[in-house]
Amino acid sequence: MEERCCSALGAAAAPAAASPALRARVLGFCRFAWVGVLAAATYAALALLFDRLLPERLLFTNSVAYLLGFFVSYFGQKGWTFKSSATHSQAFPKFCAVALLGFFVNGGAIMALTALGLGHAPTLAVAVVLVSLCTFVLHR
Repeated sequence: MEERCCSALGAAAAPAAASPALRARVLGFCRFAWVGVLAAATYAALALLFDRLLPERLLFTNSVAYLLGFFVSYFGQKGWTFKSSATHSQAFPKFCAVALLGFFVNGGAIMALTALGLGHAPTLAVAVVLVSLCTFVLHR
């Protein structure tokens, strides 16, 4: 399934005669993207659900949703994308540092765009894109 999911990107980014190193990078990016999409979807779905349950607690509910999405991202990236053999005591603090920055970017975007009157769903979409870009760059 992984090969099929990444075949369009792989064909465009790494021709059949491409080096094994390039193919490994493309596959690594595909894995990173899939885990990121799953984590972002988890966050967004929970944030929207929590917003319906407690609309007056936007910052709190958004923070809880972000934390749950964080764990999806951490375990997916560590176990599947990077197949890291590092212990959690080594990998977790580094991952947390990047996630903490993402958390502040996310919270800032949510508060600023909500204050500007943008609805919750479009605000989440903007926040997810901003955080995804930031964390992708920082994890490299």
